[in-house]
Amino acid sequence: MFNFIFCIFFQINIEQSIPPKSNILQVIPQGYSILSNQETNITIHKIAVSLLGRKLWTITLFSIGDKKYLARVEPHYHPFPPAGTTLEEQSKYPKPWGWHKGITVYRHF
Repeated sequence: MFNFIFCIFFQINIEQSIPPKSNILQVIPQGYSILSNQETNITIHKIAVSLLGRKLWTITLFSIGDKKYLARVEPHYHPFPPAGTTLEEQSKYPKPWGWHKGITVYRHF
């Protein structure tokens, strides 16, 4: 219950202005681990995309078959390409660049 209250309080502050990337507190929910890129599939991707309109720190539980997942709306950061990077090289840098709202998916273990 304490974690839930903390997230709501932090949500109000973070939605006004996303802080520098080093200041983000990211706590993995107990009983879960971050889903690796190799573990993702089109169904998980579609669920994550459908959650992007929710408020920061919103938690959504879902399952696919007998596997349980937790998705949380969190600030994500992708670095900008270095100055002088060609358009072709820029494609190697995931977008959107800078701070943005994203979904982190955790799997239950």
